[in-house]
Amino acid sequence: MEKQKTELALVLDQLEREKNIKRDDVFKTITDSLVSALRKYFGKTAQLEATIDPDTAEMRGFLIKKVVEEVYTPDIEITLEEAQMFAPEAKMGEDLRIPVDIKDFSRIAAQTAKQVLIQKIREIEKVKIFEEFKPREGEVVTGLVHHVAGRDIFVDLGKTEAILPFSEQIRREHYTVNQRIRAIIHRVDKENKGLQIVLSRASNSFLKSLFEAEVPEIAEKVIEIVNVAREPGFRAKVVVRSNSTKVDPVGACVGIRGSRIRVIMSELAGEKIDLIPYNEETLYFIAKAFSPATPTSVKVLDKENRRALVIVPDDQLAIAIGREGQNIRLVSRLTGWELEVKSEGQKFEETRKTTELQLVGGQLGGDPQDHRAGRQRAAQDRRRRQQGRRDPDRHGHRQHTEAFRPDRRPAFFLPGDRPQDGPEDDRRGQEVPGRESRLRRHFRARPRAGPGGRRETGRGDRVPRAGDPGAGRGSRGGGRDRR
Repeated sequence: MEKQKTELALVLDQLEREKNIKRDDVFKTITDSLVSALRKYFGKTAQLEATIDPDTAEMRGFLIKKVVEEVYTPDIEITLEEAQMFAPEAKMGEDLRIPVDIKDFSRIAAQTAKQVLIQKIREIEKVKIFEEFKPREGEVVTGLVHHVAGRDIFVDLGKTEAILPFSEQIRREHYTVNQRIRAIIHRVDKENKGLQIVLSRASNSFLKSLFEAEVPEIAEKVIEIVNVAREPGFRAKVVVRSNSTKVDPVGACVGIRGSRIRVIMSELAGEKIDLIPYNEETLYFIAKAFSPATPTSVKVLDKENRRALVIVPDDQLAIAIGREGQNIRLVSRLTGWELEVKSEGQKFEETRKTTELQLVGGQLGGDPQDHRAGRQRAAQDRRRRQQGRRDPDRHGHRQHTEAFRPDRRPAFFLPGDRPQDGPEDDRRGQEVPGRESRLRRHFRARPRAGPGGRRETGRGDRVPRAGDPGAGRGSRGGGRDRR
């Protein structure tokens, strides 16, 4: 018996060392299990008690009955004569503690005590782990990948096991068993099923903790991280502020030749990090938050609803928006403003159209109801100018010409005025002013002798034709319409 007591005491000492479980908690668990086993033996109505010696770990059980004159309930009552058999000093109305031999437990009762003890020990362990890890929320820990269940990863932290759910993972990372992993304790939950420690690598707190570990100025509160917005694995924006005028917040976080920021980026699977200096001026802060793009201007559209317009150079529009709107989404999340980005070319075109509509539609002194008619007239004038540049002879741009003279062959035909086949007298044409004298001199027939022997010259003379007498082959006016 003494040997068993000694072995039990040694087991309790080992539990206290390995599991960090106090002896008093184990004693209470054992006594509860013993009482439960005794109740199955003596009945549910019986009053039982169990004790353990803290030094020798000796267990004792007692059945408690009340001393009465006449017994009505044998499980909890006893007569004075029977009570004096166990304790000669027993008196009427007292509670008598009758020792019970624990060796008389049946096999079922002993097994029940064992199961209760095991369950109680597990509950105590969970409570100890919860009390240990609950204050450590927000702390970066390192563990080994124990196993992968679906998309979730279970990490061995030594004393316990934690879970890294898929929602808290970096999408571009892949993990294998026994791979060392670094994450932050996101939360510790004590549920009905048991204790659950949730890790995270995608939270903003994890990025802040990495900066605190790599940048001593942040740990010393010389530099303060104001806000963080990130899309895990792709891009993050960190707003930093210096509490000392002698320390540059961005330069301190970057380090010499990027030594500090490079370590953080490699830990986050190459995630790009934009460091933004904090500024109380809202427009200046929004412009800086668009890094790596450089906006030319920021205009507040609605201050109450926090809406603003950002103008960037034409070659930086794609950079300002980012891949699938990533950059502008991060800036909006970081500043809390609803932002609209336009290039300088787009803004200039909108301004030009607005000005044109105001001039044509009469907003500058006319009737504001004529906007639609003004837009239609502007479109018609624009089409007319474009067609006029392509064809100067259309839409009223044709130059005036001299009247047709039947005694003179046209020297130059305008488009659409070339005569068709038919009688010579029906051919019509018009001469272009300015070219009349030059073209007439070029095509005019040489002076020759007429029927009366005089020379036919002069500006008003008729041009000789093929049927006229004396019109020879050598004449410049002979033949049909020499061109």
